[in-house]
Amino acid sequence: MADYAQDLTTDIITQLTIAQDFNAQSTPQGQGEKSPTGLLTASRRLSEMVYAVGQGVGLHMIDPIRPLKSLFYERIVDRKLTAIVKECISSDNVTSKSKSITQLAVSGLPPDKALIRSCVDQIKSFLFAGQDTTATLIQWICYEMSKGGHDPHHATILSRLRQEHDAVFGTHPFSALQLLSSPATAESESVLTSRLPYTTAFIKETLRLHPPAATVRAVPWEATSLSLPLSSGSVSIAGLQIYPSPYLIQRNPNVWGADAHLFNPDRWLDDAYLGRLPVGSYRPFERGPRNCIGRELAMLEGMVVLVSIARGFQFEKVGLTGRAAVGDGKKESEVWSDHAVTSVPVDGMVMRVSMSEKAEA
Repeated sequence: MADYAQDLTTDIITQLTIAQDFNAQSTPQGQGEKSPTGLLTASRRLSEMVYAVGQGVGLHMIDPIRPLKSLFYERIVDRKLTAIVKECISSDNVTSKSKSITQLAVSGLPPDKALIRSCVDQIKSFLFAGQDTTATLIQWICYEMSKGGHDPHHATILSRLRQEHDAVFGTHPFSALQLLSSPATAESESVLTSRLPYTTAFIKETLRLHPPAATVRAVPWEATSLSLPLSSGSVSIAGLQIYPSPYLIQRNPNVWGADAHLFNPDRWLDDAYLGRLPVGSYRPFERGPRNCIGRELAMLEGMVVLVSIARGFQFEKVGLTGRAAVGDGKKESEVWSDHAVTSVPVDGMVMRVSMSEKAEA
């Protein structure tokens, strides 16, 4: 599922940020922007190299090839994005509705080098953050749906999810696609944000159990006047780095209750329960002024995917299912997250996908 999900989110984020359709979902590997010198290939290779640097084992420091590869892919990305930014700056013949985020930000401004460099850097951040984390969310959504085929608790959840979609979109398994592809975009967004409470709860619960990323908060080294009082005195916290792990916080039974490890969308529909949660207990997009700028887009993408596939497809996890094996009854390991640049399913979320009975009828 990893490659399919990443291709989908890549097409979305490139359309929004730079108004470019690279056809990631339909382009075969090795062709177009997926060729060895393509923008998408270069961007993903750079992400993989960031992961290698963060391991702390030191082997990357003596790898003579890595800096050359990094420079090679960096130049590919910079060259192609620079050309796109220059075009955006000079584009005055498009309406505000058709402009990308970059066009809206820079159209008509003087094309000096500092502006172009800044835009390229920001776009690279959007491309990285906008495809990887949301692709991980989509994989975990499919995983939680796959449990409906063998677990009674998840089967009930999946049934309620599908009932909500039937009530809002009509009973055809792919009827949601008709509304979402309609020119009446405002109506589509209204449906997704206000008429699908259980779908929203499903996605929030997925993010609670499977947060795709987190960030470090740091005290500047210059803040020498800040200190932490201790029983033995005080200690300076200048340079202190804090990593608030959302995975641990969002599965803490002392915060979320005895069922903290259970997938339960209903918790998001219980106002009394939510009112008892401490501030900061839910942080898949982090909090404060440096929280995820794309949080609303990520939620919207998750909603679109979920209403599009929940009734038309059946998902079955292949390997790492967490289920008891036939015969000896021993449980297979459940898929876990591998910590790359972000937290991703360790096996790429291998799935067997088929049409649902309703779609085949």
